[in-house]
Amino acid sequence: MPLDAVSLTLFFLFLSLFIPGAAFPETDSDPAGLVLDSSEKFFISLKENDFKFAWNLLSSESHETIITDVLNASRKTGIEISREEIIRDFSNSGIISGNYWKSFLDTFNPDMVLRESRWEMGLVKKQSAEIIITHKKSENPVVLKMSKENGEWKVGLVETFWTGRSDSFLRRLMDFLAG
Repeated sequence: MPLDAVSLTLFFLFLSLFIPGAAFPETDSDPAGLVLDSSEKFFISLKENDFKFAWNLLSSESHETIITDVLNASRKTGIEISREEIIRDFSNSGIISGNYWKSFLDTFNPDMVLRESRWEMGLVKKQSAEIIITHKKSENPVVLKMSKENGEWKVGLVETFWTGRSDSFLRRLMDFLAG
């Protein structure tokens, strides 16, 4: 016996009351929540040394800048490596990736953001968003840039902290901590 419109509506209503999310698939109805979730996962993955997961949460601009920085640093030290090898290494959490992120974590403690800072949502647009992060010892917040790529919110690490140079990142980080 086919279900009529009323029966079908009652069924979905019943289902939605007892199984949240089952009747209605997850949508972008809470973009701020999705933005915050993605950025929090990024910092947690750094803290847990899950560098492959962290890499997958970064924006394409961050990927490109980090790859270029590593390639240029390699050339300066006389190491011959191709861009493709660096991309593959970061995508698979290889030796270069591990060394890069461990070095990064020598100057940055993810708990400074996760446990010692206040997070506030800034501007949220269709393809971009901002999270205002203020460390407890600082009056200077960092505005974390986020971008939506292929339907997922990505962390704009490079877009937030440096413009192609790691020393710029360190200056911004020190300003954040100094207050």
